[in-house]
Amino acid sequence: MGLLDMSSINIKILSLKQQVDLLKSGVDPQTGYHFMDDTILQSKSSRLLFSEISDLLGYLLCAGINDLIVDRRKKLRFFLTDEQRKSIPVSESPVSISKFVYSINELIDSKAMKKLRPTAITSWLEKEGFLSPVEYDDGLSVRQLTSKSAEIGLLAETRTNGIGRQYTVILYSSTAQQYIIDHLDIIYREY
Repeated sequence: MGLLDMSSINIKILSLKQQVDLLKSGVDPQTGYHFMDDTILQSKSSRLLFSEISDLLGYLLCAGINDLIVDRRKKLRFFLTDEQRKSIPVSESPVSISKFVYSINELIDSKAMKKLRPTAITSWLEKEGFLSPVEYDDGLSVRQLTSKSAEIGLLAETRTNGIGRQYTVILYSSTAQQYIIDHLDIIYREY
């Protein structure tokens, strides 16, 4: 590995963890393609091995993160361990993307790691066809629901602001929240 400062080591561990998490999910970390079900990489023993490696790398990052980071101005990319992902609270009532992402970011050490941004999720949902961009005459650009949005539980609600102007907010049902949690590895790898 050569001589690296501690911050570089953490970044390398994080990168390895993200790649192992993708392998565990049946995704080639280089291409993003899903493996066929009949490959050795999809076997139960391989997935268990990837899971154990991922947990160990996550432990190394979390256990020593404060001691290992030398340059505190450089933050690690956002990631969650499997344990953190399982503890993400899913609201039974629909919530905005900001509120949902806030609850995810509560699980990380934001002094050492970059926070997940709502735009990472909405950009990915747009790429997947669940949201689409629309630009208004006044130059305001927002996202709106598509015909696929209901498949994952995205909802729209019209609200009125303090000066009487109506606007639409996209809400994330418990189904949509779980869908995002299930795809977080891909989302924060791409954005």
